[in-house]
Amino acid sequence: MIAVDPRDTSGTCSRCGHCAKDNRLTQAEFRYPACGHTAHADVNAAKNILRAGLALRDAAQAVLVGGWSRVRCRARWGCSRR
Repeated sequence: MIAVDPRDTSGTCSRCGHCAKDNRLTQAEFRYPACGHTAHADVNAAKNILRAGLALRDAAQAVLVGGWSRVRCRARWGCSRR
């Protein structure tokens, strides 16, 4: 499980990323006129939370894989590159 800060996820457009309080017309309705995206506000927020969680997961994996690769490179080929 990855913890994601939910702030502004219901006011951010899950299609183009624009964030404004005006995007959330009612408790249930989300609409951003510039890109034309409309959705239930909770569904829109869920997509933003999913995207943020996946980005955090990918960043954590990149650090782990990058660290492993440096260790393997030094052990196997004597690389000193950091």
